[in-house]
Amino acid sequence: MCPTKAISLKEDVKGFIRPFVDDSKCIDCNKCIKFCHEYNKRNTNYIHNAYLASSKSKEILEHSSSGGVFSELARVFLDNGGYVCGASLIEPSVGTVKHIVIDNVDDIYKLRKSKYVESSLVDILPACLELVKAGKVLMFVGTPCQCAAIRNFLCDDEKLFVVDFICHGTGSPKVLKWYLSQEKTHIGKIHTLDFRYKNNESGSYFYISGDKGSKLIKNYSEGYPYAFATALIVADDCLNCKYATVERVSDITLADKCDGTGLDFDKSTILANSKRGVQLLESLVIELKQVSIASILENAWHLTSPNEPNLNRDKFFKSYTTLDYTKIYKTYLVMKPMTIWRRAALKLKAIVKQLI
Repeated sequence: MCPTKAISLKEDVKGFIRPFVDDSKCIDCNKCIKFCHEYNKRNTNYIHNAYLASSKSKEILEHSSSGGVFSELARVFLDNGGYVCGASLIEPSVGTVKHIVIDNVDDIYKLRKSKYVESSLVDILPACLELVKAGKVLMFVGTPCQCAAIRNFLCDDEKLFVVDFICHGTGSPKVLKWYLSQEKTHIGKIHTLDFRYKNNESGSYFYISGDKGSKLIKNYSEGYPYAFATALIVADDCLNCKYATVERVSDITLADKCDGTGLDFDKSTILANSKRGVQLLESLVIELKQVSIASILENAWHLTSPNEPNLNRDKFFKSYTTLDYTKIYKTYLVMKPMTIWRRAALKLKAIVKQLI
């Protein structure tokens, strides 16, 4: 993109991949600004319909975070000669997550399930560009800001189909790697990392297992999932996210069931944000029930509100690698009674915001 190669993608102090400009090479052509999703907001779609949905396949449901709709969407594209790009857990022992491209239904499992950490796009954008240039149909799945980036990068090519999800922010890869290295002392080398463990008949459990044992964390109550859920370790951008809005950048938005009628981790909430999004969803052979858009807006506050800043965030990032792990854990990584009330207050605030 940059004609003088003045831009490089590097890890910042918090562990997120961000662009850095070499001023000595920059010629002020502003080409980077033209393509940057932070400067050029891409919320050009609006919610057409809202649904509750689930796959009819028991196997897909068992291996999905919620209703398995991603797998059903991916199968349609792959069965028709298309490609799918999404986040894959590359190395569980250190929590490495990167976007990859697949072209075979047998590889859908690589992209399934939630990953509460930033996924790197560094190596995959050129591959996506080449596919679209060759006339291939591509379904890209990512956070709303990643979807905006790919739309800018590929100039809204009609061969690109974009799927995002109701985003709670992206966790720091550096913090996840640190956390897993600390837990390794108790459970051995980690070979399983599941941000949304479902084998216990619930979808809100974080599970890691290693050579010596395993650890199961319930409902984001402590450890890494707690840090993520309370916005302690999310990126700076997430605290001012311009993509947390009913104006969507994607054709389809995926989410857990969030219509206010109770939990069901075998169902998904789906928003169709374009005509082709509606057409694709209603052509799938899945359980699909249309619900009111208002019911989703009332209950999915992250859809329209960025994360509230965590007051301990700066302190944590300054100290987590230098202080004793036990002290850090007790200070920052365990749910306290007040936190429960604060989260309830934030949810109420978001609901009131929708009513005003």
